[in-house]
Amino acid sequence: FGKSLIDPSYIPKLKELIGFLTTYQQYNLIIYGHTCDIGTDQINDLVSQQRADAAKRYIIAGGVDPARITAKGMGEKLPLVPNVSPANRMKNRRIEFEKVEIKK
Repeated sequence: FGKSLIDPSYIPKLKELIGFLTTYQQYNLIIYGHTCDIGTDQINDLVSQQRADAAKRYIIAGGVDPARITAKGMGEKLPLVPNVSPANRMKNRRIEFEKVEIKK
């Protein structure tokens, strides 16, 4: 809660994503950061952006061109599940990736 650290259990997935982006240069990436509904909109917007930025930094450190990555903080606007329990709130604190094919 309120943090933008990458959980070590997600490192293998991030490495897989780096491999994909390295192999398939025709794709760019949008990273969306999300929060649960605890906190103000201002804080949640900031934390969600920090989460997206942390993932972006990791992927760039893996050798992907920063120009191919956009990081967007979504705050609490798009929950996966209703924020009615601690378990649901945890599910809503996340990052998501969208690959975007470059049109040439």
